[in-house]
Amino acid sequence: GVLPPGFWFGRDSSATVEVMTPLRTRVRSYMVRLREGVPVSFAEKRITEVAKSVGSDFRPDWTGVHLQSVHDRYVENIRPVLVGITIAVAIVLVLVCVNVAVLMLLRAMRRQKEVAVRVSLGAMPKHILRMLIAEAALICGAAFATGIALTTMTLHVLVPLVEAQLGKPAPVGPSAIQIDSTVLLSLGAISLLIALSLAFIPLLVPWQRRLADALRSQGTTSTDGPFMRRLRASLISFEVAGSLVLLVGCGLMIRSAVNLTNTDLGFNPEQVIRVGVRLPARPYTNAPALYRFFTTFTERLPQDTNSRVSLMTAFPSFYPANTHRFEVTEARTEEASVGMLKVGAGYFHVYDVPLRQGREFTATDRLGSEPVAIVSETFARRLWPDASAVGRQIRVAEGDMPGSPFGPWRTIVGVVGDIRQGYDDSDLRDLYLPFLQSPSRFASIHVRTDRSLSFWDQSVRTAVADLEPYAMISSASTIVSEDRQRAGTRFLTSMLTGFAVFAAFLAVLGIYGVTGYAVQQREREIAVRVAVGASRSAIIRLFLKEGARVLAFGLGLGLFGAFWAVRILESQVFGVQPFDLATRVAACALMTTAGLFAVWWPARRAAARDPMLVLKEG
Repeated sequence: GVLPPGFWFGRDSSATVEVMTPLRTRVRSYMVRLREGVPVSFAEKRITEVAKSVGSDFRPDWTGVHLQSVHDRYVENIRPVLVGITIAVAIVLVLVCVNVAVLMLLRAMRRQKEVAVRVSLGAMPKHILRMLIAEAALICGAAFATGIALTTMTLHVLVPLVEAQLGKPAPVGPSAIQIDSTVLLSLGAISLLIALSLAFIPLLVPWQRRLADALRSQGTTSTDGPFMRRLRASLISFEVAGSLVLLVGCGLMIRSAVNLTNTDLGFNPEQVIRVGVRLPARPYTNAPALYRFFTTFTERLPQDTNSRVSLMTAFPSFYPANTHRFEVTEARTEEASVGMLKVGAGYFHVYDVPLRQGREFTATDRLGSEPVAIVSETFARRLWPDASAVGRQIRVAEGDMPGSPFGPWRTIVGVVGDIRQGYDDSDLRDLYLPFLQSPSRFASIHVRTDRSLSFWDQSVRTAVADLEPYAMISSASTIVSEDRQRAGTRFLTSMLTGFAVFAAFLAVLGIYGVTGYAVQQREREIAVRVAVGASRSAIIRLFLKEGARVLAFGLGLGLFGAFWAVRILESQVFGVQPFDLATRVAACALMTTAGLFAVWWPARRAAARDPMLVLKEG
C-alpha cells in the first residue's frame, strides 16, 4: 500500500519513514484503537492477559500494560508548560476585561447627562440596556474579528516557533495547530459572554438618583459617590493582583533559565548537530555487517578540518541512560548496575569532555580488537578510591533485562570527566564502550561544526543512500534543541514575560485612567487647596497616598494568588524555590514603582495648573 503524503505514525515526526514492515512479536510498544465505550482499565486488563498467555520473556516485576493516548504521549513532557501558558492567557483575558470595565464605568459617569436627556425624552430602561449591549457587542465583535484575523495570518509561523522553543517537532506538521469550528465556537461564546458582562457594568452607576442633578449640571461630568470610588479601586486592585501573579511567575522562570544556562553538565552541546540512522533488520543481522556499513559510512562523510564527527547510540544527556549489571575485579561495590553508553572514536573530543587519565577511544578499538572501556571520574573514585582505574577489568551485561548474560571482560583504558544525565538528576553516565566493537542497527551521528544543519542533513542522507536506501534517517537537529527541560523553560519564560509585561501595562493604564478621572473630578478641590496655601507637593502626596492604598491591597491579593499559582511551575523551575522571597520582593517593587508613577503623573499635572483659571472654568 501507499500512504498519503505527510502521514504521521505517532512517534517521532522528525524521522523520514519511507517503508513500513509487518509488526514483529518482540517489540515493547504497540498502537491500538479502542472501540467506542470500552474503558481504558478494561482494555489494559485484557491486553495484559493476552500478553502473558503468548509470551514468557517478561520482567518478574512486570505488572501489565499501560495504555496512553497519542495526544497524552506527545504532550506529557510539556503539559506543565501548556497549563502555565493557558493560565497566563486566562489571567490576561480577565485583566483586559477588568480594564475595559473600568473604562466603561468612567465613560458611564461622563455620560450621565446624555442618559438623563434620553430618559427625559421617554427612553425606557430596556432601551438604555439595549444601547449598552449594542455598544459592548460592537467592541467584542471587533476584538473577536481582529483576533481571528491576526491568528490566521500568523498561524503558518506559529508551529515552527513552538517547535524551535520546545525542541520537539509537532505531529503532522503545520496542521498540528489550526483554527477549526470548535475553536471558533468557543471563542465566539467567550466573546458573547464578555459582551453581556460589559454591557451590565454601566448599570452599576446609580442613574435614577443622578438624572435630575445631571440635567441641572452645566458640564458633561458629574461627581461620583463612595460606592463608585470603592468599586473602581477594587477593580484596579484586582488588576494589580493579576499582574503581580504573572510577574512572580515570570521572575521564577527567568531565574530558572539563568540557573539552567549556568549549570555545568560536563559537556559542551553548543554547535553540535545530530542525525539519527536506523538500519533495516536485513541484511544487517550480525556485527560484521554492521561494522562494514558504519566504517564505510563514516569514510564517506565530508572530511572537514573544522568539524569533528563521532558515532554513538544515544544522546550525551537529557535522557536517562540504560542501566546494566556489571562486575569488576579487585574491587568491591554495593551497586549492581551502571549507566552505559556506546560511543565512537572522537566522542569526548566532539563534546569537549575532559580526559582525566589514560586515553580516549581510537579507530583501532574496532570489532575483533581487545575489548576496552572508559569510565567516569566519579565511578572510578567510587570503586578504586586509592588507586587508578586504568588497567582494571570490568564486564557488563549484554542487555538491560534481568538475567541478561554478561559480555566479555574489558580493560579500562581511560577515565573522563562526569556527564550529568539531567539538570535535576544526580545520576551520571558512568561507563562508555566503543561503538565499533559491538555496533547496533541504530546510530546517532554527532558533529561539532560551524556549517549549517541542511549541509550535514544532506551529507548524511547522501552517504546513507549510497549504502542502504532503506535506512530510516531522522532530520538533523542541534543538541541544544534536544535539551527538553531548558527548551520548555525557555519557551515558558518567553511567554510569561510577554504576558507579564502586557498585564503590568494594563494595570498601569488602569491606574492612570482612574487617577486621571479622580483628578478631573476634584479639580476645584485641588484649586481651592492651592489657593489657601497648600503646596503642590502636598497635593501630589495626597493622591500618592490614595494610590498606595489601592496598590497595597492589590499586592496583598496578588501575593496570596501567587502562592497557589506557582505550584503549577514547580516542575519547570530549577535552582530556585517556587516560594522564593527575593522574586516576590522584586515583583512587588516593580509593580509598586510602575503604579505610583501612574498616580504621580496626572497628579503632578493637576497640581501645576493655575488655581484661578480652574475656579473660573468651574
